[in-house]
Amino acid sequence: MDSSNSSSDSRSNCRPNSRTRKRTAGGFTAEQVQSMCLDSDFEIDLDNDSDFVLSGGEESESESSDEENSVDPNIDLDVRNAGGCSGQSADQSDEDHQAGNQARSRNILASDREWVDIDLGLENGDQEQDSLETENSFRFVPKSEVGVNRTIVNENSNELDCFSAIITDEVLETLTRTTNDFAKVQVQKNTPARKRSRFLTWVNTTCSEMLKLFAVVIMMGVDPRPSIRDYWASHPGLLTPWYATMFARERFEAIYQTMVHAGESQATGKAKIEPFIRSIMKRCQECFTPGQNLSIDEMIIGFKGRWKYRQFNASKPHKYHVKSFGLVDSSTGYVCELLIYFGSETSFSPELDPTSSHAVKIFKTLLEPVGKGHHIFADRFYTTKALVMFLLQEKQYYTGTLQTNRKGFPNDLKTLKLAHKQSRYWKQNDGKIICCAFKDKKAKKHVTMVSTKTIVANVEVRPGVSKPQVVHTYNQFMNGCDRSDQSLGYYGIHNRRSNKWWKKIFLWILEIAMLNAFILFKQRRPAGTLKSHLHTFKNFKLNLVTQLARRAITSADPSTPVPTPSKRGRKSTTGPVERFTENKHLIVRTNEDRRCKYCSTPDKPVRTSFNCEGCSDTPHLHPAGCFKAYHTA
Repeated sequence: MDSSNSSSDSRSNCRPNSRTRKRTAGGFTAEQVQSMCLDSDFEIDLDNDSDFVLSGGEESESESSDEENSVDPNIDLDVRNAGGCSGQSADQSDEDHQAGNQARSRNILASDREWVDIDLGLENGDQEQDSLETENSFRFVPKSEVGVNRTIVNENSNELDCFSAIITDEVLETLTRTTNDFAKVQVQKNTPARKRSRFLTWVNTTCSEMLKLFAVVIMMGVDPRPSIRDYWASHPGLLTPWYATMFARERFEAIYQTMVHAGESQATGKAKIEPFIRSIMKRCQECFTPGQNLSIDEMIIGFKGRWKYRQFNASKPHKYHVKSFGLVDSSTGYVCELLIYFGSETSFSPELDPTSSHAVKIFKTLLEPVGKGHHIFADRFYTTKALVMFLLQEKQYYTGTLQTNRKGFPNDLKTLKLAHKQSRYWKQNDGKIICCAFKDKKAKKHVTMVSTKTIVANVEVRPGVSKPQVVHTYNQFMNGCDRSDQSLGYYGIHNRRSNKWWKKIFLWILEIAMLNAFILFKQRRPAGTLKSHLHTFKNFKLNLVTQLARRAITSADPSTPVPTPSKRGRKSTTGPVERFTENKHLIVRTNEDRRCKYCSTPDKPVRTSFNCEGCSDTPHLHPAGCFKAYHTA
């Protein structure tokens, strides 16, 4: 059909008539053609009326007859100007369309010319041996000596010393102050209070009481129970006197569930928790300098409460969660930096260009506390050409997996098919980046890697099994965040349910502080002195709980009034841990016969006439075994 004869007629009316429902060129209706012209994602080549080319250069597979492929001259439709009467001539439209196609073709050709297939070069003998590796050479310059800061933690430091290196007295005092300030505001809001209200009998907390709170919360992570009240239960199967010696239940609930606050009393949004996170991360960076290999990945916190930044991902261990990004030392699992995701309010580095990509913003913010020459490992969520070039400018190496449809990488990756145990390599012309595709044994799909520090070679991972070095290196150093998440999940205090999003993050940060303290404790021990079955994260926590309780006793101010529970009957005047103090405990026989404070139970009361004169409440105790057990348990 002669398109020139029909062009003038078809341009006379831009609105298709009722006959546009017929099948037109390429098997499309006129309405479909018009919608494709209006949609910028579709590109139409009108050099041949019978062929419509979609974006990507794929031709329609319709095999219509000549009659079906011909356009009815009575159809008032101009394909070249289907979007409306723009006033442009058909020749001008053709020229613009051809210019666009030529520009896209030049981009594809430029991308292909930017990369060299190393395998083809090796076959033709065009590549020299020194071209089989990346040409980047950055000197590793950490900000301080790699490892533990010996001026803060040394070989003689115990569990509490390592924990106090991160949760310092300054952090503890700030947390105590913010809790008391928040409690004051809450008490004013709830005045007059009900008879049994927690606000009615509130007494300001102290640093020593906050240490006891840490001890109890850490123990709750090791000993999880359905309800907080179960820790003070009198049932024989649940009875654990230790919790009652640390806190009265009502006092613990008043601090833990109502008053504890990590930010200022009037803080809103991210200001409720970010100052606390910054103070903890600053101390973590002062105590330990990571090695050359670092990993960046998501670190999620399970949370089902209501919060506008809560995320959902069905493939994650916690479908509903708070998302954060972590920078972790690959060798030890030490968490060096954290970035909580607050949507558009996320605290990215102020030095960043606002137009930077999301991945560049994350990496720039997380890498601020480290030096130059590090090797960063990340997954395909972050890998883009812009990120790789940004890290090269920052003198940092990068290795990560790659989505095959990312711009700026070899186009052959999109259609590549490999046999099992086969690998392919591409190298950028400037020699700075190498791409590798590898399909392992029994794998359904191949993996694609990008690296700025690798060589084109296979390494033997075990007898008879070899992999490309870039794949083996990635598997070896990418698991830093996964190791940390695994350790945090064993006895995590943040696993307890909470409706307050900031409290979830607060407990999670406290758990990270303990994990980093555990790593400091292990790193400063001489080689061969640690027994793996004794120095576990669980035993570290148990020892830390004991030392926190002792420090709470020694640091307590005797003049500070001890909060007492609002119960009926005679009120106790003894502090929860008074019996562990170094008072002069003496067993004395009296004329009064009362129940033993240690072994007597409501179901089986046991009476004795002996009591302790060293304790202010003079508890009655059996001299044979109860006296010693009561003061040392």
